[in-house]
Order: sequence, then C-alpha cells, then structure tokens
Amino acid sequence: AAGAEGAFEVGELVELFSERQGRWLRAVIKGKRRVNGVDRYDFDDRQAVPERRLRRIAKISEFFVGQEVEYLSASAKVWVRARILRLQEALGKADLDVKANAELQRIRCVTEKSEAQAASAEPASKRPRTVAAGNGAPRPLPSSPSQGQ
Repeated sequence: AAGAEGAFEVGELVELFSERQGRWLRAVIKGKRRVNGVDRYDFDDRQAVPERRLRRIAKISEFFVGQEVEYLSASAKVWVRARILRLQEALGKADLDVKANAELQRIRCVTEKSEAQAASAEPASKRPRTVAAGNGAPRPLPSSPSQGQ
C-alpha cells in the first residue's frame, strides 16, 4: 500500500487490515522497526504489523464523479465494480451505482494490480468476483465492446 507513497511514519493515522475481523480499522502508528529487512509497525494493541497490511486513509479529493472504482461489499464479501454518482464531502461518503452512502474506507481506485488479478489465469472460483448491481451479471470493462450487440 505504501510502496509508491513512501514509508509510514510514527504518529500517522492509517488503516490497518485486521485479519481476525476481516476489515480495515483506523489506528495510529506508535512505533516502527525493521525486522529481517521488512518495515514493521506497532500499534496500541498490535505489534510488528507488516507494511502490506497498512494503507493511507482515502481522501474524498482522490475521487471524482463518474470514476470507476471498486467497492468492498459487506454482504457479498467481495470487491465489486462500481461508478461514483455523487460525492458527499461533509460525510466522507459517496453514492455509487451499487451502493448509496458508501463509506470511503470501503472504496478503492481500480489499479493495474486489480485489473491484473481479474485477468489472471487463476480459476474463476479462486479469483475475487467482480459483479455489477441489479441482475448480478459481470459488467464489461468500458474499453471492451459488449458481447452480442
């Protein structure tokens, strides 16, 4: 998460992925150390957390209306493709075509990595599903012509 942005700093408010709870939690970094060549971060209730489980908190300024994003669906427990319909700056939320009042921490930009995951050679049953709202059919990528038209 921090690779392109640089290392995290002590005192920084970040989101930490809790494997036990299966969700992102906000936490303040209390300490930083290098263990076996890898940066590790300490928090009030967790120690030696690897950098791969941290991310910077999404800011509403990183998003725009019409942007294609991914939304972490609480009910389906997968990332789903979505499009931003409206930003609610005062609330730190966004209305998506798949979810109204979506919290920013459940929204991420579509990256080359997420595109590569979707196109990987893994069997579909082991790949994170990407679905659209409504009928649940996969939504073609904007650059791909729709089949059967």
